[in-house]
Amino acid sequence: MVINNKKGYMKTLEAVIAVIILISFLLALLPREESKPETPQDIQLLQDTVFTTIQNDNYYRACVLSNNLNCILPFINSTFPYTLEFDAKICDLTSCPEPDLPDKSVYVSDLIISSNLTQFDTRLLRLYIWRKV
Repeated sequence: MVINNKKGYMKTLEAVIAVIILISFLLALLPREESKPETPQDIQLLQDTVFTTIQNDNYYRACVLSNNLNCILPFINSTFPYTLEFDAKICDLTSCPEPDLPDKSVYVSDLIISSNLTQFDTRLLRLYIWRKV
């Protein structure tokens, strides 16, 4: 009788080891969750530079608040290197339709301008950046 009990323990141990090996094998084969691509440092620095200047300059703030994209485009264009392209939109906080964007990695950042000394009207400046190549 003692010999039969040892065989039962061995079979149970073999089954547990087989299940552990099977689960390990399946976990190794299953696809892992992809991490979000982070904004490259050069693009992040460019976004910060453009937004800081627009935030702190009363002329550019007034342009955003009056929904006049044409008066800030020369500044944004002069800030960008030739390797990057961009598109910008000024819109309400409630809706901001997406422009036609290329089939590339596009990095988007937003700036909310709420008022200046003469106006109180909240606007959203959205900046789309991608590499030319």
